[in-house]
Amino acid sequence: MLEVRKLKKIFAKKSFNEKIALANIDLHLGSGEFVTVVGGNGSGKSTLFNCIAGVETPDEGRIVLDGRDITYLAEHQRAVYIGRVFQDPLKGTAYDMTIEENLSLAYSKGGRRGLSRAITKADIRKFQERLSTLNLDLEKRLKQKVGLLSGGQRQALTLLMATLVKPKLLLLDEHTAALDPSTAKLVMSLTAKVVNEENISTIMITHNLRDALEFGSRTVMLSSGRITMDIHERERQLVTTDKLFEQLEQ
Repeated sequence: MLEVRKLKKIFAKKSFNEKIALANIDLHLGSGEFVTVVGGNGSGKSTLFNCIAGVETPDEGRIVLDGRDITYLAEHQRAVYIGRVFQDPLKGTAYDMTIEENLSLAYSKGGRRGLSRAITKADIRKFQERLSTLNLDLEKRLKQKVGLLSGGQRQALTLLMATLVKPKLLLLDEHTAALDPSTAKLVMSLTAKVVNEENISTIMITHNLRDALEFGSRTVMLSSGRITMDIHERERQLVTTDKLFEQLEQ
């Protein structure tokens, strides 16, 4: 599904502040696979996501998604195939638009004309049906502006928007880090439900080591732009959060 081959990214080339953010990263993600990514600050996690999403252009290497080379594809072009949920609940939605308008924009990724045409009754029924799966009563508040929602409600809505038209790849960029513990737990539960039911290939960056081992089927650790650990389901069952923390500290 996703092939990252010999990916290299250098910032401030040939200067005193030159930094190798990614050093020949190789990463394969199978169809429907859910990979969690951990690593300290500056380990390369965000740069990897930005290269995959098209925010950053790698200096070397290739990114292939579902058989298509997207290495140099513009961010807006690959957004058709890639869903992304950010750490900041204010990102990913238009705060001054209603819930149904935001969902209509997300729906347009599937080839719909979005807000350039009227939102139909069929659209409304679809939006209500999908919102009801969140168990947050948002299906009753379609006309409410998103700016009035809580952080957790916005993240749940953003998650739904990112998967309303099933993406080939879902990137979760520390999407629960800004939430209080109980809300973060709820959003993670919703995440697991959506990803598993829709069988979406997913990569999730997290600083929560418990979540890194509990969710998904594989955990990858980055350090200084390199993958230093790649553990699969059976191996993960033998790894504790303390052991994972020790590896991060090394």
